[in-house]
Amino acid sequence: MNSEILSNFLKNLLKIKEGEVVSIFAEIDNHQYTLPFIEDLAVAIRRQNAIPNLDFYTQNIKRIFSEKWANRTELFASDYYQNKIKNIDYFLIVGWHNFSDKLNDFTKDFLSNLYKNGKNIIFLNFPTEKLSFQTGLSIDKLIENYWRSIDCDFSKLSNVSKKQADFLSKSQYFLLSSETEKLKIKIESNLLKIVCGNIDKEQIIVLPTGFIEMKLEREFLDGFFWAEKAYYQNNVFENVKIKFENGNIKYAIFNEEKEGNILLQNALVNIVPDCKINFGFNEKIIHFSNHIYYDRCLENNISLIFYDQNSAPIYFSNTKLKIKKIKE
Repeated sequence: MNSEILSNFLKNLLKIKEGEVVSIFAEIDNHQYTLPFIEDLAVAIRRQNAIPNLDFYTQNIKRIFSEKWANRTELFASDYYQNKIKNIDYFLIVGWHNFSDKLNDFTKDFLSNLYKNGKNIIFLNFPTEKLSFQTGLSIDKLIENYWRSIDCDFSKLSNVSKKQADFLSKSQYFLLSSETEKLKIKIESNLLKIVCGNIDKEQIIVLPTGFIEMKLEREFLDGFFWAEKAYYQNNVFENVKIKFENGNIKYAIFNEEKEGNILLQNALVNIVPDCKINFGFNEKIIHFSNHIYYDRCLENNISLIFYDQNSAPIYFSNTKLKIKKIKE
């Protein structure tokens, strides 16, 4: 079953061709889960008559290299690395990547060189035990959700994105409503970001995929928004109600008293003017995972996005909202 999913992924999302080189870059954090995934992926690539190039290490090797040679960027002047970059067609990063984590200079330079040379970079985001600890979900449940999320019809996903984009681009003013809360919003409809795993348009792909992101005009936010989930700095909050008035957050009410509440409250007091809205439409993702890089793609999930003074995102998400166009 998993081999069929990987075959679909390689043929219909990456569209790899015979003889192309697919580099698999991975940190082996758990032999029980990660290694079998890498093996299945390498075999699936070979079955497409493409060439898998394996490049992985253990956590202990990563620690030693980071301590001793984290900033040895001069290595990229060597023929070895330049030839490696030249010969790679696709660069797959296997393990879960938290984009708030700082990359060392070596990794940043390597990815930058790949990007400058027009190579496709795909963050596969296969679940790790670290992610399991962070989300509170078992690693088995996360992996089950992961396989489901990439087992999708990517052509259908693209068509859904076009229909959603067409609906959103025909108006700027919308009403988001739940059973008891209503929020008026204004979208800058000309600023549309569609993320659906289109390898022809997206040089960097982050899995899972399937969302539209648009900019909001902050001063038009007015009303109440009930968030089933809120995400901030690796913290997840449930059932948060936010009151907006002329674009300002007047207050946030938490359903549960917990230590992290004050962290989110303080961040909301000092958010920057920029804000966005996210619409998820991956029908294969049907459950919250407690991490926004999965949940932003959740079918019918609508998220408001704000940023603290350090540009760290704050997401408020709800899958039960209705959206309709309204007059100015």
